[in-house]
Amino acid sequence: MASLNIPYSFTNNTVANATQVNDNFLAVKNFSEASVVQVDGSVQAGTGAIADSAVTTAKIANSAVATAKIADGAITSAKLAAGVAVSGPQGATGAQGATGPQGAVGPQGAVGPSGVVRGTVVTTFINVSAGGRTRMLTAFAHGCGAQPSGVAVYNGDHGAMQGLFHVYSVDGTNITVEAVDYGGVFSSIVGRIYYMAVV
Repeated sequence: MASLNIPYSFTNNTVANATQVNDNFLAVKNFSEASVVQVDGSVQAGTGAIADSAVTTAKIANSAVATAKIADGAITSAKLAAGVAVSGPQGATGAQGATGPQGAVGPQGAVGPSGVVRGTVVTTFINVSAGGRTRMLTAFAHGCGAQPSGVAVYNGDHGAMQGLFHVYSVDGTNITVEAVDYGGVFSSIVGRIYYMAVV
């Protein structure tokens, strides 16, 4: 810490040299201007001259601590009170991480709109016993992917077979058709069926 040095001393009842007196006053003036904290900020107190906790909120005037008065890097996380964080501009977006594991299967979607499947098939009717009597039946795959909600069939070749066809049964894979007028007449016969299935 700097100390004031007075160049001349005087004794009672002796004549004082005016130049020496003025030099003493000049020494005091120079010390005050160079080493004593100035209100205008030209001389500031060093950090070591300020006691811990000496600078309180009540002693700092509003807007006294401006950005220009804070040295770069002077405020660190260790100097901030609990709950106060330093935030800067957002950094650049990092690289995309690895793909995570596949999630669980979601719920089944709603049933799609109804469709119509049409077709024709040449097939062999066989004389079998079903439903308590002899019937001429044949079965073929409808290709709907699910059990149709409705099926219609008719005889596609009256030169090969006469009479009516009707749906005997239907499931998720096949349509079974009966030749109504041929029960017990032949052991088997080939006919053509036109069909329409509503999914």
